[in-house]
Amino acid sequence: MAESIQIHNAEQIQEMILKAGFKMNVYAKVYFDAMKDAETTAYLYDSSPEEGLKVQVLYFFSNCKARTPEQKEVKKSLLEWAGYKGYR
Repeated sequence: MAESIQIHNAEQIQEMILKAGFKMNVYAKVYFDAMKDAETTAYLYDSSPEEGLKVQVLYFFSNCKARTPEQKEVKKSLLEWAGYKGYR
C-alpha cells in the first residue's frame, strides 16, 4: 500500500517525479511544466490551487508510464493524493 504523502506545492511533486527518473514524452512534459502554472491560475476555473495541481498530476500520469518499482510507488502515491480511483 502506498504511504500517505503530504503535498505542499508543485515543486515538491516535480522533484518526486524527477528523482524517480520518469521518462516523459512530449505530452507528459507539457503537463509536468504546467504544474506550477496550475497553482496560480486555478482561480480562473473556480478551483483551489490544490485542485488545479491534482488535475495536472492526473493528466501527467495519463501520458507517462511507471517502469521501475520506485516509479510505480511514486505514481501510486501521487494518484492516491490526487484522488484517482480508477485503473492504475
